[in-house]
Amino acid sequence: MSDYVKITDFASKDTLPTGDADKIIRGSDFEDEFDAIETAIATKADTANPTFTGTVTLAGLSVTGNTTLGDADTDTVTFTADIASSLVPSSDGAYSLGATGAEWNNLFVTGTANVDVLNLNGTDITSTAAEINLLDGATLSTAELNLLDGVTATTAELNIVDGLTATTTELNILDGLTATTA
Repeated sequence: MSDYVKITDFASKDTLPTGDADKIIRGSDFEDEFDAIETAIATKADTANPTFTGTVTLAGLSVTGNTTLGDADTDTVTFTADIASSLVPSSDGAYSLGATGAEWNNLFVTGTANVDVLNLNGTDITSTAAEINLLDGATLSTAELNLLDGVTATTAELNIVDGLTATTTELNILDGLTATTA
């Protein structure tokens, strides 16, 4: 883009004395001036739908209205500055952040993460928050949890054991007995 630079100073020609050859305005003076104006206009962007090629630097750009960046999924947008506002979609639940094969790397969140469905490495987490909160403060070891895995006792059977004051030795004596009711 080139700026218009005046070639002929017509006002200064008016100040020259009568009879001075430089006071005469020639066709070439107009031609040179109009060529400079034409070049400046032709290399400026249109205000409606301008098209740019190469690197465009816009300092202090403020854009209002709908804006589309790029016209193909092969185009990229690079931010070298921090985002200083919320990044909010125009419609609830309509847009994704990333996609299969185009995932974000790490997620850093300070505050609350409001997630409708949580999926860890392809597996949906179906526990409720209340169920997960039951684990908060639990002092079970992995070995203790593994002991519980495969237990076939019913709640009623476990409730029979609840409140027993028998020692391990007393329980071992009962092991293997077959009791009948009278």
